[in-house]
Amino acid sequence: ETVEDGKIVSVADKEGNTYSGVQIGNQCWMAENLRATQYSDGTAIPLGTTTTTSSDTAHRYYPNSNQINVDEYGYLYNWQAATKGLSSNLNSGKGVQGACPRGWHIPTNDEWTAMETEVNGAPVTYHDNITYGGTHGGKLATGCAWRDTTAAQSPGNYTFAERNASGFGALPA
Repeated sequence: ETVEDGKIVSVADKEGNTYSGVQIGNQCWMAENLRATQYSDGTAIPLGTTTTTSSDTAHRYYPNSNQINVDEYGYLYNWQAATKGLSSNLNSGKGVQGACPRGWHIPTNDEWTAMETEVNGAPVTYHDNITYGGTHGGKLATGCAWRDTTAAQSPGNYTFAERNASGFGALPA
């Protein structure tokens, strides 16, 4: 992990892939999808497809079925692969490491709720020193690449300045 000013700014997995981190409230979130092809213990995560691999079989797959998308979007993992086959419901208050790098875990429902409350609650001043109100979708979305829309609560319905107020930078995929 790389730490600056007491905050985690990046983390590396067993394969040397590095991922940026972002502080939201008192939590640190990995701000990128994983590109791992193996678990932290070295066990391979099989490559499958969305159309030919059973959802009961752990596998990762290419975003939009195209290998070139992995560099920008990371792999997509089905639930079995993300959790390494553990059948935790994440309501237990204990995160599951699964495909995450050592020391990280899949967020529990309580952790998701805390993040959503932090981002969506009362107007908050984020990393860019601007205060925002509203819903959390646009505040988590990257500032560019979203299709503009008038759909309520869509990231594309936020001004460029409002998008990514949290620093999370979610890409449209």
